[in-house]
Amino acid sequence: MRIGIRTMVVLAVTAAVGLWAADDPLMATWKLNVEKSSFGSITPPKSQVIKLEAVGSNGLRHTEEIVNARGEAHHNNYTAQFGDQGSPMEGDANRDTRVLNRIDSHTMEIVYKKDGKVVERYHRVVAQDGKTMTVTYKGETERTQRMNRTMVFDRQ
Repeated sequence: MRIGIRTMVVLAVTAAVGLWAADDPLMATWKLNVEKSSFGSITPPKSQVIKLEAVGSNGLRHTEEIVNARGEAHHNNYTAQFGDQGSPMEGDANRDTRVLNRIDSHTMEIVYKKDGKVVERYHRVVAQDGKTMTVTYKGETERTQRMNRTMVFDRQ
């Protein structure tokens, strides 16, 4: 009988996490709409696709494919928890910590730090109809130039 109860509990938790992810407007595959986006002084990429997936009860898996203006492909993948003190990053000379904050059901923020100082901030907002996500980026380049851009993504 114990095995049956454990199995039922595991199935119930798995179903609950799946339902939470299905209802979460942020969790989707998003494709950059270059025409609706503003990149300031930088050249926009040819394409960018972001896939956001729920992990557990409070986590996020981010998978990103970018083709830059020169046609070079870049990949960015990570898994992190919302509201923690930050996830350490390796192999990035400009950032050493990533902090995910969930503002509300349609809004999240990603803060990147270097030596405790905020160097980049991404603010993601999904429209109430769930069809678009606007990402506002503020940060500094390696040369300490301030950059601001607004990217609009369409749900796929």
